[in-house]
Amino acid sequence: MKGSVVVLLACDTALGKKMEGEGMMGFASSLFSAGASQLVLTIAEVDAQASSFFSQLYVQSRSGPESSFDGARLDACPTVVSKICPLV
Repeated sequence: MKGSVVVLLACDTALGKKMEGEGMMGFASSLFSAGASQLVLTIAEVDAQASSFFSQLYVQSRSGPESSFDGARLDACPTVVSKICPLV
């Protein structure tokens, strides 16, 4: 998993439990320990339709030779918002 970008599109994936002397422990600390370099997690409930659509756009945006995490995120977010909340 070294250097991987990990995307978890489910409710509350960034939440953890405060452990005395360790800080917050949860998915994030486990994934970083396993070698992930970047994480996309949520701190709230997520809409299933929006997360499915976002993940499809994200994968498409990441497939090019000049792709970057930030570029893919910036490409996908406005499209998700306009599809899920067309009046925004």
